Amino acid sequence: MGIGITEEQSEAFKQNKGYFNDINNIDYMKKIIYFLGILIRVITYYYGLWQDNNLNVKFTDIDYYVFSDAAKYVLNNKSPYNRYTYRYTPLLAYLMIPNFIINFSFGKFLFSSIDFLVSIIIIKIIKIKYPETKNYILYASLWLLNPLVITISLRGNADCIPCLLVLLTVLFIYQKKIYLSAFFYGLSVNFKIYPIIYALPLMLYLNKNYLNKDNIFQLKQIKTEDRCINKIKNIFYIIRNFFKELFKLNSDQLKFSLFSFTTFLALNIIFYAIYGYEFLYESFIYHLVRQDHKHNFSLFFYIMYLTIENNSKIIPLITFIPQFILVALFGFKYAKLNLELSMFLQTLSFIALNKVITSQYFIWCIPFLPIILNSITLNKTNLILIFCAVLLFIIAKV
Repeated sequence: MGIGITEEQSEAFKQNKGYFNDINNIDYMKKIIYFLGILIRVITYYYGLWQDNNLNVKFTDIDYYVFSDAAKYVLNNKSPYNRYTYRYTPLLAYLMIPNFIINFSFGKFLFSSIDFLVSIIIIKIIKIKYPETKNYILYASLWLLNPLVITISLRGNADCIPCLLVLLTVLFIYQKKIYLSAFFYGLSVNFKIYPIIYALPLMLYLNKNYLNKDNIFQLKQIKTEDRCINKIKNIFYIIRNFFKELFKLNSDQLKFSLFSFTTFLALNIIFYAIYGYEFLYESFIYHLVRQDHKHNFSLFFYIMYLTIENNSKIIPLITFIPQFILVALFGFKYAKLNLELSMFLQTLSFIALNKVITSQYFIWCIPFLPIILNSITLNKTNLILIFCAVLLFIIAKV
């Protein structure tokens, strides 16, 4: 049931719509929102300096010092993995080198600048998908003026970078620039392993007939009265059909999969040649086997806390199975209809059911929100449900 509106509200809406149809007003709003984005970040940056100097609890995240220490090792022709707890791609350490050449806050300025680049990419995608939308800057402000995004970047976390790389992947797919899209996707998986979950929806989007369920569940007529044998043969045919469909790739899928994998593999070969197995373990393997029962928002936090000393093999399996099912389900269900919605739901389920969750993980979802809101109709019931969900989330964190 939709929300009822009065004639006055309807007229106000029309005036508002007309306001955003005026190109001068759109440019004016854009300037205001970008100015606010800069102003809030400047104020937050200086507040962060004050807090770091005056309070016991520091504003700057410990990870920022880890990145910086790793960069210092690189600057001295050493491995960034000499820095204990540096578990990221060497690219991040390279980006932090100017911390010791220009200013120690360079990384924070870099991450905040990337926030603005992300907002620009969001606007470009909205213009491609919804060309009739004029108030795109208001949608983009959900990222640009988001307190969580601002704080995460200015505390020195680099999670805005994979967000940018993933959005560039989507943008270039829409622009039919498959090689560029594949390059940024391979780069994103090297930078942070979680974008690997987007492989399924991206491949499905590139070929609307890919993994067609009618072809997968197309069964042969079996001449036998034994129901058990019939079911076994039907399952066999479904599995066989699935693998037949799995390798039926069109030219765009072949280009994307081969070039993205080549990009990912080339980076890994280069870094492995330079830093050895330590790079492979710290950048990828560690995150697959990681168990962290501290500063962790995970649903499975307490059970991990109780079993951490037992080195249980069952707990990782318990956490992985529902996560895998939901991520795959959302990838299959929505990719061909709404790519960003599919990726958003995948990310949300991946985070919600991950065995380790920290505060910066939540911004992985946010870049998709301004885009998918253009395709969602909210009624009164949905608004109440969203409000209750947000309220419960806030209460849970208090």
